Amino acid sequence: TPFDILRRFKDAGLDSLSGDSADILNDKVRKKICSDKLRTGDWAEIIKTAHRLGMTTTATILFGHVEDEIYICEHLEIIKNIQRETGGITVFEPLLFMPQNTDLARSAKIRQPVPSGRIPQMFAVSRILFSRLIKNISVDWTKTGFDLALRALKCGANDLGALPYAPFEIRLPDLNGRGGMTPATVRAAITKAGHTPA
Repeated sequence: TPFDILRRFKDAGLDSLSGDSADILNDKVRKKICSDKLRTGDWAEIIKTAHRLGMTTTATILFGHVEDEIYICEHLEIIKNIQRETGGITVFEPLLFMPQNTDLARSAKIRQPVPSGRIPQMFAVSRILFSRLIKNISVDWTKTGFDLALRALKCGANDLGALPYAPFEIRLPDLNGRGGMTPATVRAAITKAGHTPA
């Protein structure tokens, strides 16, 4: 059972889990976008079981593909109910679907990424819905671009997520390491956006 497996992991020293693979927590949509992944109920049960064992998790939503507002609302409500019940989610992260060279994009005829105006909107809705229930709303600036990530900070996000970096330089994956931003540049941009880097 998930309980027995997670308890063995915890006994071996694991104290947190990634809540990735949530994608959209609706089995009809999951069948279209990630039919090889867990069903909605199974995902929720694993996350709640981890919380009951004292482990924390993150949670995500993948948006910008075949979902609509109803599915987004259902997904957010499931996450909110889990958090009310267990309090174990430390970070919520809206993930932008990147359609380039994906089977989903080809089969669903998704030609363009989500309009840039929808990205801050997703962070604003997440912050309003979760309020203080989930303290951290994270934005993956390597997917949105740094400017949109800074806009997301004004709309409810408070975390730029993992910052991949060499000892002295944060490198941009899309530049194959040929350029980047220093930590000082990132701190300055966060400060200019009206926030305190930490």
